[in-house]
Amino acid sequence: MQTSVAVFDNRYRDFIEQVQLTCPSDPACLPGLRATYQYRNQTSVRIYGAEWRGAWRFLPQWRVDGAVAYAHGNNEQTGQPLNSVSPLRASAGLSWERTPGQGAGVRWRGARPVTRTDDTSFTYFKPAGYGVVDLQAWWRFNRHVSLALSVNNLFDKKYWLWGDVRQTGVAANEPGVDFYTQPGRTFAASLKLSF
Repeated sequence: MQTSVAVFDNRYRDFIEQVQLTCPSDPACLPGLRATYQYRNQTSVRIYGAEWRGAWRFLPQWRVDGAVAYAHGNNEQTGQPLNSVSPLRASAGLSWERTPGQGAGVRWRGARPVTRTDDTSFTYFKPAGYGVVDLQAWWRFNRHVSLALSVNNLFDKKYWLWGDVRQTGVAANEPGVDFYTQPGRTFAASLKLSF
């Protein structure tokens, strides 16, 4: 069994964060644009949290693994949350390997809903939590040729990533919020040739 844990409590001075300006009232806004972004120094910031990662080969051909990441960020000067900090995320996988280079696996990955945002200049759309399942299979035919197949988002879950919503400035009342969803069920195949 392999496992690792990291716990952190960081305090920053002049923390650089990308912020969306209150347009058109902020004089730094670019005229004619729906949104203007700027990198600004935040005088006092604290980010703390923990990460865990582990894997266990419980039978010679079977393996489980997982990871959890939690972070909490505050602008200590304003008392507001940091929008650049993602909500709790987790993943878990089960894989079977018939021989080295030939096997299959299933993976669940998800995140908690976004509840903490600094909406003083802009009211963000806050994505709900999600959990999606991916399937994978891989074959290495010889040392030169390998094939990988996958079905991602097996149950066709509609979900958003907080990083995408935050960076593009999707408002809570935006009619086109569905443009920022992640892909639904997708199929992928890759053939790798090595010489």
